[in-house]
Amino acid sequence: MLNTYSISDRIKQKTGIPKWLQHVIYWFLWCAFWALMWGTYDNDYIKTSYNQIIELPFKLALVYPVIYWLMPKYFAKSQYILFTISYLVLLFVVGVVTKYVTYITVDPFYFKEHLQNGPFKFTDLLNMILTLNTSVIIPFSVKVVEYWLQQQQKSSELEREKLQAELKFLRTQINPHFLFNALNGLYAMSLKNLAQTSDGIVQLSDIMRYIIYEANESKINIDKELQFLSNYIAFEKSRGLSEVDISFTVNNQRSGYIPPLLFIPLVENSFKHVKAFGSDNPWISIQFFADSEEIKLLVENSIGTEKINEQKGIGIENLKRRLEILFPDNHRLDITQTDYSFLTILKIFDRNE
Repeated sequence: MLNTYSISDRIKQKTGIPKWLQHVIYWFLWCAFWALMWGTYDNDYIKTSYNQIIELPFKLALVYPVIYWLMPKYFAKSQYILFTISYLVLLFVVGVVTKYVTYITVDPFYFKEHLQNGPFKFTDLLNMILTLNTSVIIPFSVKVVEYWLQQQQKSSELEREKLQAELKFLRTQINPHFLFNALNGLYAMSLKNLAQTSDGIVQLSDIMRYIIYEANESKINIDKELQFLSNYIAFEKSRGLSEVDISFTVNNQRSGYIPPLLFIPLVENSFKHVKAFGSDNPWISIQFFADSEEIKLLVENSIGTEKINEQKGIGIENLKRRLEILFPDNHRLDITQTDYSFLTILKIFDRNE
């Protein structure tokens, strides 16, 4: 659930100052500033300080209902007309009360000339309302900024949830795609009555256990992912590919976690190409390299004379989209086909997590 963005909470996290003390400090500085500003006119700072102290409770009675009641109730819901009307009514009521209180507590001591006009002279009342309105500006602005930041946070969170849902969907696409191809291979083995069929079933069971349970997380240990690739290659070898020269080399100088099932589409495609577009001397070369700066997977296989349109396949399109989401500016996928081989190179840069 998305938390409400609060500048006060951020200040508390950075400085350790509790929220209530932040408010006390703010209003102390506010009163001190205006007492000094108005006091410079006649050098009577006691008068202006007394006046600020008398007005402070009424400013609090205006500001806090505005930012904690009217703004959440109307402003945050874009009901600006209702907010404005409610605010003006509240401002007028607090202004009238404040003017009356200052008339009987401040004016007799410091502004005796106001007494003859009564407590509600229009210009005096208007001046009080404008003074109270000034006290709302900064808290209101802070709250508006909080609402804006909260909306930005909410938009980012929704976008993140959308991408996570898409990633989950893309991973679920891999399962049936992979299983369909694997079962087709086992079926072909059974038709040929190969002795390795039972071993292939056991190997496939282990592979599917990894895909369904362990690879269901957003990140997987890189060593486990490499072991999964090794198991898959062994599974493919058991499917009657003894005539294929298969090379799998690993140079892993990296620890940590990576998104699961990133490499299997490229490795799986290499076996599919060899079987579908076989050459006289079929071969597959799989090279994995990883250090603190990059992860690199090179998969190359021999092909026959028929051209391959693999870039339109589900596996490659799925992988491309996952890479765009997971590593938007930190990956490169190159696919090259010659008359004799099909080469894919995946590089992921500086993602040691």
